[in-house]
Amino acid sequence: MTETKFTDTNLGQQQCFYYTIQASNSLGSGDIAESEKFIAGSAYDIPVTFNFADQLSSEAWTNLGEWAWSAGVQTGDERMITSTAQRENNWLISPDVKLEAGKTYKIRTTVKTDYGPNGATSHFKIAIGKGKNADAMTKVIREETDYSPNEYYYIETFEDFVTIDESGTYNYGIDVSSITGGDAFSLMGVSIENVNEVDMSVTGVDGLDEAVCNENNTCKVQLYNNASKTAENYKVKIARVDNDGNYVVLGETTDVPAIEPFKSAEVTVTYVPDVEDQIDVVGMVEIDGDQNASNNISEPYSILVLPEGMAPFNVTVTDENTLGEYTRTPMSFVVNESMSQSLYLADEIGMEGKIQRMAFEYKGNDITSVLGPVNVKIYMCNTDKDIYSSETDDIPLEEMQQVYEGEVTINPGTNIMSFILSDEFEYDKTRQRTSV
Repeated sequence: MTETKFTDTNLGQQQCFYYTIQASNSLGSGDIAESEKFIAGSAYDIPVTFNFADQLSSEAWTNLGEWAWSAGVQTGDERMITSTAQRENNWLISPDVKLEAGKTYKIRTTVKTDYGPNGATSHFKIAIGKGKNADAMTKVIREETDYSPNEYYYIETFEDFVTIDESGTYNYGIDVSSITGGDAFSLMGVSIENVNEVDMSVTGVDGLDEAVCNENNTCKVQLYNNASKTAENYKVKIARVDNDGNYVVLGETTDVPAIEPFKSAEVTVTYVPDVEDQIDVVGMVEIDGDQNASNNISEPYSILVLPEGMAPFNVTVTDENTLGEYTRTPMSFVVNESMSQSLYLADEIGMEGKIQRMAFEYKGNDITSVLGPVNVKIYMCNTDKDIYSSETDDIPLEEMQQVYEGEVTINPGTNIMSFILSDEFEYDKTRQRTSV
């Protein structure tokens, strides 16, 4: 350019800018200078996510108090931090955002505190308004007094919902008015997204244990209403996933509760499997006008469908008084191979005859999708052993009968891993104990 002024018409959405300037002529180029930083650009459309990945992005925010950008100790730990003991109007206010009248928005605020377990507290509030000053922050959507998590360096995300009365340009703000105990309060990020008027989702399915072909089986489908209006008059289904990825409905119900906005519910569904096999099934929800179809179907759950007429389990070895949890029994998923042995006493089994099937109840803990399949072998024997005295006191496999070889998958939630024994085991109750 040859002029002494410059007009930039491609700023995009609002952020902090500066220019580098260098003069040149036939004799060469001068030193490089930087302009003053300034905030410019258009308001952000929804959805929008703000973070503080670099200092320049933090300078797009209006700092009315004692906030400072911090790079943290690793990537992803960048944030705006304040440690003021007490101060009025310690606001940090976002760039402009366009919101529409009559719509509901979800605002997610992620914060971090350091010394909650030491008794440190923070008092903060979150608001929106039209303008980048304290007086403009008129709609308070959250206020936390004596906020004090019980973990050090704790990160928490708050979800708030707000309905807009008038279309226009708005700003998000957070005000931390007091901090005690020498703590530091950090804003890690903010996101704003539109909330649909109709949006139901399936969050999981419980009780998908083994099922019996051509007979009634039940499970519980967990639902969440992501919408701004109460959900009514919807259907909940259980379906089998066929080899082509199509859904074959096995059962459905319209006997469902009304679910208020941003609330959960559980619906019992009776379903009738149509094939004998290891199959994948899903939970489904259908409601007229659903504006987000991507969350209407659960992840597939793998279950074993037993032959028609197969008897249910008739002996429970453990009960609420003896039930325990252990992550390495009957198998471990943190190593490539594992083996365990368990003793079951005669008074626990309480029967005699042949053992045809067995199952272990388990919780999927934090898993969110199906694990496996995993190769499994099961051995049994009658024994007079009272207890395993050490880790090396197991019964040699050559002294036991192999009763099963196959595969098992692990589903999220509370379920059972079930095995139909390929060789029935003759249980001798006079021996008092059985090892598995």
